[in-house]
Amino acid sequence: MGAVADRWESGEDARRSVRHRTFLGATIVHGDEMLTQACSVRDWSDHGAKLEAPPLPVLPPTFWLLDRRSPVALECRIVWRREALLGVEFTDRRDLAGATNPRLVLLHDIWKENAPRAWSVR
Repeated sequence: MGAVADRWESGEDARRSVRHRTFLGATIVHGDEMLTQACSVRDWSDHGAKLEAPPLPVLPPTFWLLDRRSPVALECRIVWRREALLGVEFTDRRDLAGATNPRLVLLHDIWKENAPRAWSVR
């Protein structure tokens, strides 16, 4: 997969920023059909995260991650994968509140469906 994956396999820490352990709910969104899969964020940093999700038969190398805490979509690139765990790098960040792009509006609608009720009015 590349230099980052090679360093991970060897046990060398390749992270650009400190990751914080967490247990957050999130949603993976992928494909032209905007397929969704619930997942857990096990650790988080400014540049990436470790996700836990049921093994998906088809998951493209890039997808959107919706953080249930705020209307933000993070484009992710898979850096490594081991069974139900995924290491991802954030490649883009989009604020979904007030979005006008049709794809971002659809991501916002998906976020609202999965967000805690107190936040879903945004």
